[in-house]
Amino acid sequence: MTVLVGRNDAGKSALLDALNVFFGNAKLDTDDRSKHADEDAEITITCEFENLPATIDIDAGNPTTLQDELLLTAGGRLGIKKVFKGKTPVLKSAFAVAHHPTHQHAGDLLALKRTQLKERAQAVGANLNGVNQTKNAELRAAIRGVIPDLQLQSVDVPLDKEDAKTIGEKIEALMPVFALFKSDRDSKDGDEEAQNPLNAAVAAALKDKQNELDQVFEYVSTEVQKIADATLAKLRQMDATLANQLQSRFEKPTWNKLFKASIVSDSGIPVNKRGSGVRRLILINFFRAKAERLVSERKAPSVIYAVEEPETSQHPSNQRLLVRALQELLQSDGCQVLLTTHTPILARVVEARLLRYVKVGIGGVPVIEPVDQNNWQTLAHSLGVLPETTVQLFIFVEGKHDIPFLMNLADALRADGANVPDLRQLELDGRIIFAPLGGSNLLLWTNRTRHLLKPEFHLYDRDNTPPADPKYKQAIDEVMNRAAAGEPVHAVCTNKKEMENYVHIDAINEALLATGLPSPRNVNYADTDDVPDALTQELNAALPAHGKWNEAVTKTFLNNQAVSKMNQARLAALDPGGEVLGWFQRIEQMLQ
Repeated sequence: MTVLVGRNDAGKSALLDALNVFFGNAKLDTDDRSKHADEDAEITITCEFENLPATIDIDAGNPTTLQDELLLTAGGRLGIKKVFKGKTPVLKSAFAVAHHPTHQHAGDLLALKRTQLKERAQAVGANLNGVNQTKNAELRAAIRGVIPDLQLQSVDVPLDKEDAKTIGEKIEALMPVFALFKSDRDSKDGDEEAQNPLNAAVAAALKDKQNELDQVFEYVSTEVQKIADATLAKLRQMDATLANQLQSRFEKPTWNKLFKASIVSDSGIPVNKRGSGVRRLILINFFRAKAERLVSERKAPSVIYAVEEPETSQHPSNQRLLVRALQELLQSDGCQVLLTTHTPILARVVEARLLRYVKVGIGGVPVIEPVDQNNWQTLAHSLGVLPETTVQLFIFVEGKHDIPFLMNLADALRADGANVPDLRQLELDGRIIFAPLGGSNLLLWTNRTRHLLKPEFHLYDRDNTPPADPKYKQAIDEVMNRAAAGEPVHAVCTNKKEMENYVHIDAINEALLATGLPSPRNVNYADTDDVPDALTQELNAALPAHGKWNEAVTKTFLNNQAVSKMNQARLAALDPGGEVLGWFQRIEQMLQ
């Protein structure tokens, strides 16, 4: 996830619009060109991609790699540049920005046909013994192999000329689906999707079946025409004059009017009669569903969800729920999320390392910066990070998985009769705000939050095995120094390795059983075990190849499904000293 933060009109939306054009979902117009450029100046948009496929079939039936074809940047990424020209700019050319040969006999190999490659191989003295000369990739490799210095430089390799067009098409198929939800889209009653998102779904389904519908129309109209012609023939036998005044007419149906689908509340209230915030939430999730369908249809390897200002029309609690839902999308492989915001509440509920500060630089040119000690204070002032009247406590944790751990554990203990605070309701009421600081930036932020002027409870994983100091001892000391100076703050770390070590094995097995997965063991993990890693390995030993888990999936499972199966007895068995209950008691005290 990347969150672009900054004031209105700083350039956040322009970045997402550029990506939308790059991925072919939108067109440029005359006003998209820089006002400082000539009216016929080129517009170029360049993107770089990671997590590339192991092989790519750029020649029919002949897999190769982007590395072997020298189509990657010096940093090992796939760089794609698209160039738009004209008064109303349109796509004219595409390139791979690559660390590529510039030698006269090697720089153009991707554009050569097989016959030309054989001629080039002969010209440079390449030994083709053992080379499958029906495969262009092997011919190119043989040619490069006899050139001692390929003269590699960062150059633009054409992907739309001669045989390179095939390569461009193959690379284009690797591109993710880019799904943009704009903040200024019309969500009024007159907007068709706002009135009923299912109407758009009906239209999309009918479009997919247009050929079959046309066949139905032709069949029905032909059969009806036969009856009409026979009727008129019989009428001519009785009255030829009357028959000549009549003719058959068959109108093509408006298919979408034949289908009635709607989303209504339990009390029967239509979507378009709900509040603007509810309509927008429905639209955002309709957008997510459409994007997932598009990924499936295109067989795309990945998807990028871009959402402008998800806070628009939303209560603060809904804002946090929405961000958490988008964070959960990231548990899927090949998923990336881009958000823009100019409000502080969203900037506070994601890890600091995910923030990018967008501001207007010298000459009005937008500048994008990572958030660090050099600009955090400027960013806070820019967003107006000021005290909120409803917030009574900030709970700072190390990572995003720690939030569902605390909330689900509190829910489970309360359901079992324990006297612990209702963290979920407190968050919905806006009385507490969870903020994952992120391990790498944790020390930076522990001493940078006093401008919020609210009580703070910091809870971090120990990570290091005793007798070594906790991993974030310095960060804890920073907070406690503030406490000693009279600030309403407190910091503590887990006695065990991390929060997952407080999940009883019976709760884990019960949750696994509910999902039909094998139970790993009957003995609790040790205090110093890496529980997510150990559980991942134990499950993957029994799971089929297509169903393997990664650590992110395991962490999500442990902190949601497994923690929800906890109770007072299971917690007491792992934590007889009441450490975890002490965290909840401290939170309760700081709220008073």
